[in-house]
Amino acid sequence: MTPMLIIFGLLSGLEWLLFSDVVWPVRRPLAAGLAIGLAMVSGGLFGQRTSLLLAATLILSLYRIFNLLRLVQNRSEAHYLRQSALQTSVFLVSAQVALGGMWLVAESLTVPGLVGWYLLATLQLLTAAGLLYTTGRQLRKIMPVAAPEHLSDSQLPTLSVCIPARNETSALEECLRSLVASDYPKLEILVLDDCSQGGRTSDIIRTFAHDGVRFIQGSPPASKWLAKNWAYQQLFAGSNGALVLFCGVDIRFEAQSLRQIVNVQRTKHKVMQSIVPRNILPKISWLQRSLLIQPARYAWELCPPRRQFNRPPVLSSCWVAERSLISRAGGFAAVSGSISPEAYFAKRAITSDGYSFVAAAGELAVTSHKSASDQWNTAVRTRYPQLRKRPELVAAVSATEFGLLLTPLIICFVAVLQQHWMLAIITGSAQVVESLIYAQIIDFTYRRHLLRGLWLLPAAVLADIYIRHESMWRYEFGEVTWKGRNICLPVMRVIPRFPRV
Repeated sequence: MTPMLIIFGLLSGLEWLLFSDVVWPVRRPLAAGLAIGLAMVSGGLFGQRTSLLLAATLILSLYRIFNLLRLVQNRSEAHYLRQSALQTSVFLVSAQVALGGMWLVAESLTVPGLVGWYLLATLQLLTAAGLLYTTGRQLRKIMPVAAPEHLSDSQLPTLSVCIPARNETSALEECLRSLVASDYPKLEILVLDDCSQGGRTSDIIRTFAHDGVRFIQGSPPASKWLAKNWAYQQLFAGSNGALVLFCGVDIRFEAQSLRQIVNVQRTKHKVMQSIVPRNILPKISWLQRSLLIQPARYAWELCPPRRQFNRPPVLSSCWVAERSLISRAGGFAAVSGSISPEAYFAKRAITSDGYSFVAAAGELAVTSHKSASDQWNTAVRTRYPQLRKRPELVAAVSATEFGLLLTPLIICFVAVLQQHWMLAIITGSAQVVESLIYAQIIDFTYRRHLLRGLWLLPAAVLADIYIRHESMWRYEFGEVTWKGRNICLPVMRVIPRFPRV
């Protein structure tokens, strides 16, 4: 095994040499050769000796091979690719060295093997308890105030509702119909046709001209702009309201919804809020993808203690902010290439406790009508950029998610077979708590009790990990389309830094 380890170390050193000034110009053929060599050596190491730590090392080698293939593909701008791939290489090699050290220590210790499993099980149970607390606290906090102050018509600020539209069908028509029925007295509705192919989108918008809906013909984005952000910028520039609300065509409002949104925002003294709509569950099959995708998206916003890290929960489906906040933050030009521009404005607002994440409940009736396929495409479009296009972060998040949310079930099953009852109780308790959390998130997502949520956590975890990797693969080697437009290149371009918050 020692010769294999020596070769493994030499390959790691050669990998880092790829990023030197001398070797970088000829990186593509050398990276291809290193990828092949790394695959052979990693497989040989695992074939000689099997263990969980060596298996984890082999998995990290797969991410290293992926990183080398990025150099072979040579798709991104050279400076960005060099910096990003080097960071990924350093992280993954360092992680493999750490795992190797752990394996050597484990081999030399005489401590019974069950001790490690008990420690892992205890960590899983404590994590589950922590997530149960933060999730319950967040769900209670985001419910709208019970009896907000109802502002009179004269007290209400002017409100602009801005909708980017591209290649739309009946969904846009239904969204606009719900908006023009609003009882909000100072309302401006703007829809931008984002270079649609065919005239259907512009025709739909123009049919609502007599209801006061303003039509904006969008222009193609510059190379540094993500198309949706450029649409936001054009809408923002053309709007006049003191408050500006952005939403997608899948959102529906009741007559009082806009008035209530503003009432809640002013009562809470906030300058920005994200509205969490009630999702409408498509009636297709017993086990629907919608139960695995959208609740998982909400879980990432609601379960971790995000505010402790100045990462407030956000949603792009429906959010409203004061015009002054967006202007002071530099407008959408400040985040022209960001997949989640609303996150930047939320971070600006939360510094002065001016941001809230609010559930659509009661009179604040906002619903989302999004098909499972659209939910999947949105998840693929957003997951990799949200991890800063870093393969090592994909690896770390996926490993953490699998280790904390799925392995308790596996360990519990094996412990029962081997009659280690205490270990089975600890891991089983962790799995039950985590399953209850996910069931709670499903109930919140659709505002109805769905018993299926009690046993869907394992499938949701696997689906979430798969979507994250599909997103990574398609951004690096394929295409990611939004409304018929490939967005890979604007997203993968170099963004030196975002403005300070």
